[in-house]
Amino acid sequence: MSVFISYSSQDRTIAGQIAASLAHHRITVWWDRSLSPGIAYMDKIVDEIAQSRYVVPIWTPSSVASKWVFAEALLGRHKLLPVRIGATEIPQEFANLHHHAVGPKGENIQEFVDHAVRLLMPLANYVLVVDDDPITRRLVTKILIDDLGLEAQSVDTPEAALDVVSSKPPALIIVDEDFGNLSSTQGTDFIKLLRKRESLSEMQIISLTSMSGAPTESRLLEAGADDFVSKPIDRTSFVSRVRKSWGRRLSAM
Repeated sequence: MSVFISYSSQDRTIAGQIAASLAHHRITVWWDRSLSPGIAYMDKIVDEIAQSRYVVPIWTPSSVASKWVFAEALLGRHKLLPVRIGATEIPQEFANLHHHAVGPKGENIQEFVDHAVRLLMPLANYVLVVDDDPITRRLVTKILIDDLGLEAQSVDTPEAALDVVSSKPPALIIVDEDFGNLSSTQGTDFIKLLRKRESLSEMQIISLTSMSGAPTESRLLEAGADDFVSKPIDRTSFVSRVRKSWGRRLSAM
């Protein structure tokens, strides 16, 4: 996971404070001090923004006037995590986005860092279960809590899950494949939707399905699931697959 920090050279001190605080949490940070001699500047910038999970523009009077900061924010416009220093007036193109307010001398930086860490490092033991069947939800949640010691929450539709994910991104989502008439979004569509979100790239997804066999496996994996579990759920097999997904997640961080 990585963060690209965009800032004006006059604001190097506060950019360094943010970079150091994020790095303390083992988050990879790229800012132009990371640029090696001889590398084409713009090519490297474009590449790093494309690979980053979030772009953090630090808006100050000097950065607002910088064509470079504006261009970097524009390149990363779909994954911005902006910081506004003092009463800086944000460029109109980005004014409708939520900005984290930081004092002129760096006051409240830690509040921003804490928020960024929560987004970048989903709660290590938090799992979201999405299934329209209340019996399955209770069973899966109980196994996650009792057998694996995880924090688990359950909801009955993909729509409800999206609301949860936006405020509390899980490390793992366990989602049913078929929601019948309860939702217009079925499991594979929901998985595809999650996979389009760059901020959730490291989240693991296990699909629950009443089907089995190679065609089912191919369909679910092509949609973006990391694994699947057939119903009725076998407790031992389920626990094993969750642990396997956990291993993949930790190796990706």
